[in-house]
Amino acid sequence: MNKKNKPVRKQKDTHSALYYAMPWNLKKEIGALGYAFSTSRIALIYAIIIFIMVGCGFAFKLTLPWMIPLVIAGLWFSPTIVRNSYKNKWELKRFSDVNVYIEQMLYAFKNSQKVLTALQDVSILFPEGAMREVIDQAIAMIADPSSAKSSEDIEAKALGLIEARYPNQYIKSLHRFMLKVESIGGDFESSIQLLLDNRAMWENRIYKLQDKRRQKRSQIIGSCVASGGLCLAMLYILPSNVDISTMLPVCIANVFMVIALFAVFLKADKKLSSNLLRERKEADDSKIIADYHRYLDYDKKREFAKSLKFAIIPVVIIVVGYFILHNTIAGVVGVILLPVMLTQHILGHKLLGKRLRREISVAFPQWLMELALLLQSDNVQVSIFKTVDTALPIMQPELKKMRRELMAHPDSPEPFLSFFHEFQMPEITTSMQMLYSLSVGSGGDADEQISNIVKRNNIILDRNEDKANDDSMASLYTLFLMPVVLGAAVLMVDMTCFLMSFMTNMGI
Repeated sequence: MNKKNKPVRKQKDTHSALYYAMPWNLKKEIGALGYAFSTSRIALIYAIIIFIMVGCGFAFKLTLPWMIPLVIAGLWFSPTIVRNSYKNKWELKRFSDVNVYIEQMLYAFKNSQKVLTALQDVSILFPEGAMREVIDQAIAMIADPSSAKSSEDIEAKALGLIEARYPNQYIKSLHRFMLKVESIGGDFESSIQLLLDNRAMWENRIYKLQDKRRQKRSQIIGSCVASGGLCLAMLYILPSNVDISTMLPVCIANVFMVIALFAVFLKADKKLSSNLLRERKEADDSKIIADYHRYLDYDKKREFAKSLKFAIIPVVIIVVGYFILHNTIAGVVGVILLPVMLTQHILGHKLLGKRLRREISVAFPQWLMELALLLQSDNVQVSIFKTVDTALPIMQPELKKMRRELMAHPDSPEPFLSFFHEFQMPEITTSMQMLYSLSVGSGGDADEQISNIVKRNNIILDRNEDKANDDSMASLYTLFLMPVVLGAAVLMVDMTCFLMSFMTNMGI
């Protein structure tokens, strides 16, 4: 296969762990990430991991038959350990490539004002690798439009190849900006600087996320080691005449403990090696618009009526489970579920609003930068009209409504003040107030005003994304506590067996 026509690697794994337990399949997977990995090196890592598992078994005083499940678990875990280590390297390389690409494309485009020239200038910064391949594909498509199925929007299609290989909102924003500048023209230096500042905030946010991930990984490893060490100490601090290590429940518990601790670490390691480029889940355009209308068309009475229907379920559980079958647990479950079902419409509406606000907070600064370019040659109203059909999907319904209102009442502030009013976003309200001031000629320099608006919105967006990264780490707290729970369970087994052995020796 021609290297330039190399398919984009799928982000989601479709194979089972058993598939990757075969060294040749693991080697193929690592090769797909762009790394060379010999079969002998894979075998060496397998041997080291199995040695560690067996060493843990000896530490817990397990006999040879009990080593067999540990060896099997080591063989099962080994591919995941290897793949996670290379997946981490691959993600860091992709982030580095995208970071350099965005920054250097902005500088190159600032000098040439041509997408093709900028791509050619930037391609030499990547002597080899996936980024160079996809940039060369984009250059080839623009230089030879006949290679594409359609010559319409050839530059957009060429840049789409890069977006498909590197799905990232900042790359998409960069490409939208460059295409808009080529079609509109004008002075765009302030917009370039805004995009550079936005890239710098994203870079800083990713580095902070990586630091948090390293810290969380260390905490989980520490939790595993502490819990395992505590259970291990239990076997050695007991009196010499009482040996519980050979008792069946203790052997089972210790084997389970070793395997479970490794499983917890691998689960955490997999979560901590997740995608660095795609910071937020991207929804389909049609779904975004449908969710927008669903949020605005929310009827509290109608939705409460639906919740009443759902509330029948816990009522039935309470009546049948508690009053007829006299099951207390069923009654408690029903009582807990009842208020949840009665308020599910309120919770659903709030979650939908939160998701839409995040989409709006990303799209709004991009729309403002496009507006800034248009304001260099048109007034505010005309510039807004020109953005209606090219804005991101979440913006279009509000822009269409605003266009209708401005055409009916050109001098009224209401179209500006009601922009996304239902979502209660103060930063947008403040920005639209400033736009209205510009529209009536009392806002001062338009470029400076728009630049200040975008800066403020990007700072707010950066803070929200940082919070979202913290939220994504919160789920790992369960994995931090899991070794503690496992250790407590094993200690209970050990103590029970110790008491039984002690009483037997005492003749009780």
